[in-house]
Amino acid sequence: MSRQRGFALIAVLLVLAMVGVLGAEFAYSMRLEATSVRAYKDTLTAAHLAEAAIEQGIREIAGDVTYAVTAWIGC
Repeated sequence: MSRQRGFALIAVLLVLAMVGVLGAEFAYSMRLEATSVRAYKDTLTAAHLAEAAIEQGIREIAGDVTYAVTAWIGC
């Protein structure tokens, strides 16, 4: 009877260790995914801001003052 209890204990400990490793791997994977999404979002925001800055510069150079003036006033 004692050997069976010992084997059951070892089996349960192995299963718990495997579940712990799977949980840790899942947490790491989710953290990596969140970091990747954040980097993508920042890249996309930077690209849109750069494009808007180029368009604003083109408007100011072309002499379309209405956009430049409203941007400084805050309208």
